[in-house]
Amino acid sequence: MWVEKVETVIRGTLPCGSGLVEVRELALSRGAAVALCQSDYATGKPLIAAFASKGFVMCGLLDIGAAERLGMAAVRVLGVGSIDELLEREVVQVTSKARELGVKEGMKGREALDKLS
Repeated sequence: MWVEKVETVIRGTLPCGSGLVEVRELALSRGAAVALCQSDYATGKPLIAAFASKGFVMCGLLDIGAAERLGMAAVRVLGVGSIDELLEREVVQVTSKARELGVKEGMKGREALDKLS
């Protein structure tokens, strides 16, 4: 029950960079995803990722090599400061599992996320 209350308080109420977590539900053509953005308190730099049922899209702060070693379907985009930018920027790295699902470098983050849903 408390999770629902927390979800209601934080979902889309404050932008990333405010010191709180931004959580957003994303509608995709194949399904849905959940995106998170959390700014580091010390530097203000955002950690951003969007999670679909089969994998996720991550910002440059996260380690694509670790995702590969763990057998995860993950893709990486660089130079993002918001969830919208994560979806709009081009994919620069792809794990082999994501590649099996049809994700390729150069596609937009939203298109990659759709293939991971």
